[in-house]
Amino acid sequence: MNLLFKIAWRNIWRNWRRSVLTMLAVVFAVFFINVMKGIQTGTFEANIRYTLNLFSGHIQIQKEGFQDNPTLNKAFSLDLEMLGKLQNDEYIRGFCPRITSFGLIGKNEKSLGTAIIGIDPTAELLNSEFPNRIKDGIFVSSVDENIINVGERMLKNLNAKLGDTVVILSQAFDGTMGNKKFVIGGVFRFGNNEFDGMTIFMNIKAADELLAMNNKINSLAVFIDNLDNLDIASTNLKSLAKSKVDKGIVVLPWFEVLRDLKQTVDMKVIGEIFYVLILLMIVGFGILNTVLMSITERFREFGVMLALGTRHYIIVLSVFIETIIISLLGISIGTLFAYLLNSYFAKNPFMLKGDFTKLYEELGYLPEIYSSVSTEIFTSTAILIFSVSILVYIYPAFRLYKLTALKGIRYT
Repeated sequence: MNLLFKIAWRNIWRNWRRSVLTMLAVVFAVFFINVMKGIQTGTFEANIRYTLNLFSGHIQIQKEGFQDNPTLNKAFSLDLEMLGKLQNDEYIRGFCPRITSFGLIGKNEKSLGTAIIGIDPTAELLNSEFPNRIKDGIFVSSVDENIINVGERMLKNLNAKLGDTVVILSQAFDGTMGNKKFVIGGVFRFGNNEFDGMTIFMNIKAADELLAMNNKINSLAVFIDNLDNLDIASTNLKSLAKSKVDKGIVVLPWFEVLRDLKQTVDMKVIGEIFYVLILLMIVGFGILNTVLMSITERFREFGVMLALGTRHYIIVLSVFIETIIISLLGISIGTLFAYLLNSYFAKNPFMLKGDFTKLYEELGYLPEIYSSVSTEIFTSTAILIFSVSILVYIYPAFRLYKLTALKGIRYT
């Protein structure tokens, strides 16, 4: 085996230009696949973390059917058993109870339809990034329950300003009409015009009073430390939900709540597959061309070896080792350069500027390009390229195996 390796190594450098060009094709494919997958994975993971930490949470506990039809009567009580489970789960960082309803907000003769969300200010400050989206004024107060936050676009549509008093009208849980005066204490901006134009946040106690909820909530946003622990945390909470089948409690991971975001991630995977397939075809034909030319120009040499009694499998194995060496060298060099570049962008994200920043913010994404150094990215790419190298060797190996001594010697 050592002799075969030495022969293969020498044969590679007999025509070093062709070998180097083939190696560079492998380096190119490995480098760009790893960089592309690293940037896509890193950027999407950063945006997913950002979106989930912003408000929605990684998991939501709801009444069955609330996700598709968020009506006020789909409510449940946060009992001691549920509280204990949430507080004692090592994977759960925190949770935020919410009340959700719809109504009207008015100032003087101006009124608008609105989505009303009651939140616990203390829990939000500890767990979500929503308080950081306040652009002006103060966050919903845990002391003064009459302070509310409105979207930047809603403030403009109401012709209102900070400190103005507004009236909110909504149908309560018991069917009566609730109305109450509030003071605009803060203005938020999520970047989504629809959301910023129709949403208000208030203290959950004020929402409970306005909507006559009697200490019931519509959803519970659960935040975990690491997105990798999503399955474990979801499973733990689903075991709790099973004990409350009679109450219709369900546990939904983020991709069942934020379906648009999940579809975006799925589209990214499809686009990545097409991109990788194109590069694999390029590198595959490059390796195939090199191996075919290498064996074709050595047919006379192989013919002499066969005439002297060398077995076919020895020749096939020798050329196969050449292919493997070129592939492994290209994979190693490409992976090294890709790792260095991905590591840099993982620690130093590229900040988009100008109109791109506004566009990304309006779409609800971070205006930053991240990368990832996940082991899975590099190992999957290496396996793909290595598999292609082996696959394209089948045809050259077949030609070598069918070669006869006479045909090889007489080949010109």
